[in-house]
Amino acid sequence: MTDLQIIIGKTVDDKLYFRVLIEGGRILFTSRDYGEIEKCMNEIYAVQQYKYFAITEDFVKNHGYQYTLLTEAGRVIGTSRYYLSEHGMRNDISIFTKYVAKAEVIDTSALIRFFRKSTPIAIP
Repeated sequence: MTDLQIIIGKTVDDKLYFRVLIEGGRILFTSRDYGEIEKCMNEIYAVQQYKYFAITEDFVKNHGYQYTLLTEAGRVIGTSRYYLSEHGMRNDISIFTKYVAKAEVIDTSALIRFFRKSTPIAIP
């Protein structure tokens, strides 16, 4: 069986997102940004509960193949990484749709991040 994890993270500007990772830490999918944890969690719940998604497949010149997950209304939930082959992309779509419902959700968004402005040190 293939185990997936859904990791919730936070950007440097305090936006939340989630990633779906396969065993070994390879990223299958990255969501769009959310302003509130409740919206992010609701989207994860929706992704795990619904069996059918609108998935578009694209080829981007100089990057490769990529899929996008859409809601029934056509709103973008997120996108995959770029793939060198269409076969690799479709294999990951199959893994994603088959196993995402049982993925373990891990919230890392509460990790404290420190950012310090650099200040010149006065040398006597």
